[in-house]
Amino acid sequence: MAIKIACLQYSVINANILANEEIYLRKINDLKGQNIDFIVLPEMCFSGFDYVNLKEHSNKTTFIMKKIASFIDDNTFVFVSLPENIDGKIFNTVFIISSQGVTGKYSKNMLFTTVNEHIYFASSKQVNTFYLNGINITTFLCYEIRFPELIRMVTYNNDIQIIIIPAIWPHSKIDHWITLLKARAIENHCFVVGCNASYVVSKNKHIDCGTSIIIDPWGKIMSRIEKDNTLTVELNMDLVEKAKELVPSLEQAKNYFNITFL
Repeated sequence: MAIKIACLQYSVINANILANEEIYLRKINDLKGQNIDFIVLPEMCFSGFDYVNLKEHSNKTTFIMKKIASFIDDNTFVFVSLPENIDGKIFNTVFIISSQGVTGKYSKNMLFTTVNEHIYFASSKQVNTFYLNGINITTFLCYEIRFPELIRMVTYNNDIQIIIIPAIWPHSKIDHWITLLKARAIENHCFVVGCNASYVVSKNKHIDCGTSIIIDPWGKIMSRIEKDNTLTVELNMDLVEKAKELVPSLEQAKNYFNITFL
């Protein structure tokens, strides 16, 4: 079985939803008719990490999701990270959008305290799996790839085939990004898709990012991009079962360890 996936790696203009809509909605629309199963966007790519205005930006989340749904084919799912307001608390939430609307969501658990995410975002305490186009899939966000325990909570109990990681990851730490994504693919016997922005622009700084990347269950880099571009790759899902059969470490780990939220 083959799955076609696309990562949109373009700039994110902090606090400028209109500019980001122009980029990402146009690129989503460009993929229409290409039989793409999953489209992945960078983390918070419409508002950027404009902390002080997150509540205001969250008011536009539903509108953005409806626009995305109107631009995609019936069998396409878009993974997009947007601010979600729940009872006055703001979550960094990955929404999974089909042509019919929202089909699932996941909110970030592990917040990057170094850049004060924990001050402006609420933390979730749950993990989710989704069955889309015949594939068992899960998603996490950026900094969370540093927590193998979190991801194991999903892969221990579900036959996960693809892990989706929207991110804003600086190029200065790109070695960490690649190494951690490879590790998560190898230890969980699945494809890992890391979608980064090309760069982030705010009033005070310009952050180079780049290196959106797709890694197979053996830790091999299938494809990567560095600059503004759309990365499109076809995944042979048979590789997942082959990796689990030849190196049954994940199955063995289930019999020795139990990982839960405190």
